[in-house]
Amino acid sequence: MTIRAAQMSLDVDNNLSTSTGNVSLTNGIQSGRAEKLIFDEDRELAQLTGTPSLTRAAKGNQKELVITGQEVRALTKNKTLYVRGGVKLVQGTTTTTGDAVYYDDRKNVAYVVGNAVSTDSKSGAKIVAPASGHIEQNTALGRVLRKNATYKIPTEQFKLRTEK
Repeated sequence: MTIRAAQMSLDVDNNLSTSTGNVSLTNGIQSGRAEKLIFDEDRELAQLTGTPSLTRAAKGNQKELVITGQEVRALTKNKTLYVRGGVKLVQGTTTTTGDAVYYDDRKNVAYVVGNAVSTDSKSGAKIVAPASGHIEQNTALGRVLRKNATYKIPTEQFKLRTEK
């Protein structure tokens, strides 16, 4: 992974690196932008804040995917993301919004919770998750499903060591 930023520092006692100021990350066909990145070197856990945006370039039949929110937590080894606060996923003509999303990059599936709505600007189709449900978006197939069951995002695994 390549990281670029205006400033970078490393807390050797906690093995946490901090990058600030126009942070950009690149890893193969994936890239990210934020104002601040804290990276737990031992757990391979990243926290991005300051209007973070993640992009996975188009590959094969998969269209480009852009995920934005107020805060992104990423476990790079597990290839999972937790994004919260005004979450938006844009892929092709499909835009899905909600309060939070858990994304599994290995399975190409996003679980959007809290006021989850998905719209297709081409067909005009709109899917609204029930208050107690969620939206499941398969980014490999470009398929969006309304789920009536509650989805609990495993937020505990995304905590930095300095958080209680």
